[in-house]
Amino acid sequence: MALDQHKRDSPIHKHDCKTCDCSFANGTALAQHLQNSSVHASSFAVPYNGIPASEIRPVYQVDLKLRHSNPEPRRIIELTRTTLETRIVSAIIDGALRLLPPDQDPAREAIRMQKIRDRTERASQAEKLFNMRHSAGNEVVQKTKITPDILFSSPTIVHGVLCHWIEYKDTFGFKQNPFVHKQHLKQFRKYATTLGSGMVVYSVGFESELLRVEGVTCFREAEVMGWLDSKISQRQYLARVD
Repeated sequence: MALDQHKRDSPIHKHDCKTCDCSFANGTALAQHLQNSSVHASSFAVPYNGIPASEIRPVYQVDLKLRHSNPEPRRIIELTRTTLETRIVSAIIDGALRLLPPDQDPAREAIRMQKIRDRTERASQAEKLFNMRHSAGNEVVQKTKITPDILFSSPTIVHGVLCHWIEYKDTFGFKQNPFVHKQHLKQFRKYATTLGSGMVVYSVGFESELLRVEGVTCFREAEVMGWLDSKISQRQYLARVD
């Protein structure tokens, strides 16, 4: 217990690699270790680098034209012949629908607002599940005034990235998303400036070169959870061997 307390409080252990049980003089040295060590190599042979804007733009343009009719993803896929996943097309439609003015018909407006509440609730539940799954086995501190979804008590290696925090977004990230993308950029810059480097995880992926914020790395949930599952399996195997 005393040793754990010492490691948490002492500045000497600010740049520890918990996986390898070794300390480094600064964050740069730790980052270099993470990049070069085979222990931290990604389990994914082909990294996910996002979806090109050229594949997103045509879908969004059609969504804008048809937003007053509240189009279904299947209809957009037929019209654009896109190969994007249905969940991604649905998220892009949601972006276009944000530009709709309030409906003058009270009944239709009530339906629209209920759909927004339902979508918000689903996103909240997905966020809770992600937090519960990823927090397992990691030391997490209670939320402060700055509230990323996960705030680590000390820098933690996640998928080869040095993280002080993780923010989860149950959506597809794309630059043309009205209001939302600018709001997210402001949020991530605040986290990075105040808390240090961190990670943003999008549930269904993101547009290529979505974030150009120093200290912020972007991942798709599938990669992060795949990495986490492999680490959990590794710990379970080592526990059985011991």
